[in-house]
Amino acid sequence: MASTEIATIETGAYPALSYQPQELAEILRDTVGPDGLDTFDLPRVTMPPGGLTKWEVPAPGGSETREDLTGIIMHYKLTRAYWPDPDTVGQPPTCSSQDTIVGVGEPGGECRTCPHAQFGSDGRRGQACKMSEVWFLFVEGALLPFVLALPPSSLRAAKSYRVGELAAFGKRPSDVLTSVSLESKLTPEGQKYSVARPHVAQVLDPQLAAGVRERAEVFRPLLDRVRVDVGAPPTQATPTADDQ
Repeated sequence: MASTEIATIETGAYPALSYQPQELAEILRDTVGPDGLDTFDLPRVTMPPGGLTKWEVPAPGGSETREDLTGIIMHYKLTRAYWPDPDTVGQPPTCSSQDTIVGVGEPGGECRTCPHAQFGSDGRRGQACKMSEVWFLFVEGALLPFVLALPPSSLRAAKSYRVGELAAFGKRPSDVLTSVSLESKLTPEGQKYSVARPHVAQVLDPQLAAGVRERAEVFRPLLDRVRVDVGAPPTQATPTADDQ
């Protein structure tokens, strides 16, 4: 792991940790309503275009620019989306999956065996049906988690972080303070794009980590039902995980 320093963060900086789990559950029950949450209800951080290496992060009254996005990953999920024509603009995908297991639409069905989910199906080395990894982060000053959707170009780095830097050392994503920087790269066609590079900023004190897990369990039923916005169709120049 990049850092084994035990975090001494103030729990007051993370509003969700200032409430007891039962009180937090009551607040969410009384405010969210029966429709639940979607990603447009939550603060969103998007990958910058054109290989930029700074984040635009939601802040009171607008947004602010940061070199790194830092927070505690309290939940994550994988999604898929497929457009027959990657040049389509403003159209929803013909097939999508909120769990990367079952696709809904045309062709639909089991994602694992779908021809569009096989590497090389995009005419290059990637998948025609694009996968994204969505992180829900507790961020300083915010009660609701931030949403960060990582595109195919960042999936390898994300999994390497979760497995090689965390699981290999017996850590959950919620056991550490994660910092995500951006690296500018070039596609084979010479177009710039950004890759997210997560690393451990600090290891949370065990008692604090247990508190994060308790609050994350309050949010989890809502977040598991969140229908993630799959975004716009990618262009042919969109890099895949294999382009990194």
